[in-house]
Amino acid sequence: VLGMFFPAQLVAVFQNDPEVVAIGEVALRVQLVALFFQPMTVCANMMFQSIGKNGRATLLAMLRSGLCFIPVLLLLSNTMGLTGVEVSQTVADILSFFISLPFALHFLRELDQREKERPKNTTLSRCQTLSIGRQSERRGSGD
Repeated sequence: VLGMFFPAQLVAVFQNDPEVVAIGEVALRVQLVALFFQPMTVCANMMFQSIGKNGRATLLAMLRSGLCFIPVLLLLSNTMGLTGVEVSQTVADILSFFISLPFALHFLRELDQREKERPKNTTLSRCQTLSIGRQSERRGSGD
C-alpha cells in the first residue's frame, strides 16, 4: 500500500538522485500492479508439480521468466524505450496469468468431476482422489 501511495519517498530512501527517483517511482508502481497476477501463475505451477503433471508445470514456470518476458521486453523496449523496460515484467506477468488460468480451471473442474463420479460409500480424501488419478494417468498418456 505504501508503495502505491508513496513510491517516490520509498525510492528516495535508497537513492536521492531526482532522476533515479522519477524512474523508480514509475517502476515501483508498475511492479506493484504485477503482484496481483503473480500468485495465480506460481500456484498453478506448484499445483501441477505436486500432482506429477511435469510438462504443464514446466510450461507454466517458463512463461513468466522466458516465454512471455523476453519477447515483451524486446518489443516494448524498442517501441517505448525506458518505459517499455519498466512495464515489460508486469505485462509478462499479466500474460502468464491469462495463460495459466485456463490450465488451472480445467484441472479443478476435472478434479470436481472425479469427486462427483466416485462411489458415495467411499471416504476418499481429495489427496487420495488425486493419487488415484495419477495412477490411472501413468497407465495412460500422463501429461
